[in-house]
Amino acid sequence: LRRQRQMCIRDRCCTGRRGAAYMRTLDVAQWAEEKGSFMLEHFLRLTSEDWHHADTKIYIPWRQRNRELRINPLETRRGREGAANAADLQFIIEHLEEWFAVIGITERFEESMALFSFALTGKLMPQRTAGSVHTHNQNTSTSSLDFSVLRRINEAVKLDIELYRAALSLFERQLDSLRLRDLSRI
Repeated sequence: LRRQRQMCIRDRCCTGRRGAAYMRTLDVAQWAEEKGSFMLEHFLRLTSEDWHHADTKIYIPWRQRNRELRINPLETRRGREGAANAADLQFIIEHLEEWFAVIGITERFEESMALFSFALTGKLMPQRTAGSVHTHNQNTSTSSLDFSVLRRINEAVKLDIELYRAALSLFERQLDSLRLRDLSRI
């Protein structure tokens, strides 16, 4: 059963360059260098061609594509326009507040849920609900990484780090606004 499950998972993976099967062979620094500003690239404009199979001008559903050749739309865009750059980052940062009513931060999950609740209902989350919201804390410590590995990772994902800082700043402003609304009701 386990072998069947592994084969099923492998069959669903993109096996080409940068596919899941290949990415699993890399250490964390190599993965970061290979993917680069992975989060930033999710914000970049994809064209209809990015969703097509590499060999055709028509859309072919993902699972029907040749497993050895299929790549995801982000990789297709990257191949066409190159990796995300500082200009892409600046454009995204300038539009975050316009595009997102709420910014959520995983490690600030309870506060994020309070913001989402207010944005969706116009009400503060009831205290009994707020206390029940939680996330499992993942071990994200970098203390076990060699300094040179950490430096390689930080360099590879520097644009994502800047995007995170901008999103965190917007999150803090949104949270301050919510706190002011809460205080004005007292």
